[in-house]
Amino acid sequence: MRDNKAILIIADSERDSNIYYATGFLAPDPFVYIKKDNEKIMVTSGLELDRARSQSKVDKVFPLSKYEKIVKKRGNKASKFIELVITVLREINIKKLLVPANHQKQMTNTMRN
Repeated sequence: MRDNKAILIIADSERDSNIYYATGFLAPDPFVYIKKDNEKIMVTSGLELDRARSQSKVDKVFPLSKYEKIVKKRGNKASKFIELVITVLREINIKKLLVPANHQKQMTNTMRN
């Protein structure tokens, strides 16, 4: 992507066809999908990690627990999901996002700050 915009989708693929189409992975719980340039990345819970790695059509699958540890090291004992997502985006150097129209406004506003 030219101006370093990445696509971000946070949803469960049982109810959101965008994330299912992007990942080819069916899961009842929300997970994170990021497309940066031509690289497709997924961040999911430890329970879905092995299945996501074998069944999805993404390039990389990261455990959500990795980012929970990072957020906790910063002093946040109870990390909010959005803080984890922001940590992922910072780690892979994403500053601009494209999100689907059905993306939650509250989450978008939090990420802008």
